[in-house]
Amino acid sequence: MPTIDGAALKDLLSTPLVLGALAALLAVLVVLAVMRAGVARRLLLPVAMLAIVSLAVMAILDRMALNERAAERGALAQRYAAVRAQA
Repeated sequence: MPTIDGAALKDLLSTPLVLGALAALLAVLVVLAVMRAGVARRLLLPVAMLAIVSLAVMAILDRMALNERAAERGALAQRYAAVRAQA
């Protein structure tokens, strides 16, 4: 019987394709829920604004994580150069 390792699941969920598919699924489910509730006109603008703000926050957090990783790589490269210069 196949098992799912926690690390493998984390790697799967961190791929952009899977995240995009999950985001699209969430968007479709939200639209269907709003349409089914019958208050689509009144809720459409707030839901759209929430989606836009959520995407902006995710983009900012992603950029901050990339900058942090780049800074860590730079510090590691400097440390490597210093150790290599001492040897």
